[in-house]
Amino acid sequence: MMYLPGLESLMESHFRLLDVIEIEPQTLWYNKDAKCDSFVFNPDRTRLLQEYPGNKLFHSVGFPVGGRVLPGNANLALLHEHALLLSPLWISEHLSFNTVEHDGGLINTNFLLPPLQTKEGIDVAVKGINYFTSKIPLPFAFETGVNYLRKKNYELPDGRFVAEIATRADSLILLDLHNIMANQINGRQSIDEFVSQLPLERVCEIHIAGGFYHNDYYLDGHSGISSNELFEILERLVRKLPALKAIIFEMLPEYIKDMTDELMNFQLEQMHRIWDKKGREWRVEKRGQESVDCVGPETQWSVKDWEYMLGKAAIEQSLPFELPVELSEDKGLKIINELIFHFRASMIVTTLQLTTRLLRLTLGTELFSEHLKKFFVSSTPEVLAFAAAQRFEQYLEAANFRIPYLDKILEYEMASLHTMIDNRSRSVEFNYNPFPVLRSLSNSELPPKLDNDVPFVLEIKPDEDCRSSESFSFSSVYHN
Repeated sequence: MMYLPGLESLMESHFRLLDVIEIEPQTLWYNKDAKCDSFVFNPDRTRLLQEYPGNKLFHSVGFPVGGRVLPGNANLALLHEHALLLSPLWISEHLSFNTVEHDGGLINTNFLLPPLQTKEGIDVAVKGINYFTSKIPLPFAFETGVNYLRKKNYELPDGRFVAEIATRADSLILLDLHNIMANQINGRQSIDEFVSQLPLERVCEIHIAGGFYHNDYYLDGHSGISSNELFEILERLVRKLPALKAIIFEMLPEYIKDMTDELMNFQLEQMHRIWDKKGREWRVEKRGQESVDCVGPETQWSVKDWEYMLGKAAIEQSLPFELPVELSEDKGLKIINELIFHFRASMIVTTLQLTTRLLRLTLGTELFSEHLKKFFVSSTPEVLAFAAAQRFEQYLEAANFRIPYLDKILEYEMASLHTMIDNRSRSVEFNYNPFPVLRSLSNSELPPKLDNDVPFVLEIKPDEDCRSSESFSFSSVYHN
């Protein structure tokens, strides 16, 4: 199973059915620098994982290998240092991109976007894999991604694109079967055709998960147990894989409330049952490792152009040219826009909980959402929720809302965040008793009108290390 903070109790109560734990290391990273430009990993959770039984794997999130922008040496060095402590058998990353070059700088999209599936796209991915593996000397596999965009006539088929990259980079493949099922349901290549184009002897790992429908799209939501349909596909596929070494179940912690012991046992027992059939039909299906023909239709887009165009469109930032019809009319782009909006909004709402609650209660949900959209259009995504909160503070100050208590509640929450970073006490001065206001907002109620003009100082003292706060956690991508 995939380990994420918040899943500890569920996993620990099912250790008897877990042979391997896959760790997303960046979910254990946090920042303690007001510049928001460096990370350290959580030593307490790392020690906990060292004590967990069974083998460990690393599934990196945030440094995808499908794009032109390569991760910085400091981040990869920290990833390597973390791996040395937890001794994963191999490491994987996504065949995607999440960073865009713009005006000499870089923009993070907060989302794993599909690379351009052309010969140049293959070259870029091979370079990215070679760079990643040169910095982290572990066996490496890249994950097959979900792609909500419609297939373009200049693209190589999904399976051929993956096969050529794996062969040329001499890489293992992490086959995310739920991603490929989502692609099939949403109108891309069928699972059978995709699998038929792969060098199956390179598939070392499979991911499965649960999903749901939204606006006629099937989303890779990691939202609960896998469907019977996915289990049936998994069983047929596992029989054909001679080198499969792990099947991993992925679920986000927010869905743990719906996961009963009965459902969890069913999920893991099905995986064990299917595992026992691994490789039984390999001799019948055996195929060679020769490179596939990767000459696809010509396209006017270079990888650099594609990343800039799709990256900016994904975060709904203006382009110096009109978006091509093939993207502007693609309903999948709208799904990506929506997912990124909700991810960015959750960063703001989680970090400035009382401030955003006061805004929503006063303005109404619809107008509050419109202001979030306006803010997101005027700013680019941040890796840290704390950094996003700082930018939102500037937006609110410029907007000059005439909302009672807003300025001081914002000052109080931002002071609390800064105290979590530097462990220094701070004071916030009020001209009223803030506790009735804080109490009402904590209960999602509009604060009462306070008539007394009473000086009041609220002292904020260091309480706990910032590693316990989502505001300082590495969250560069919407995980899918």
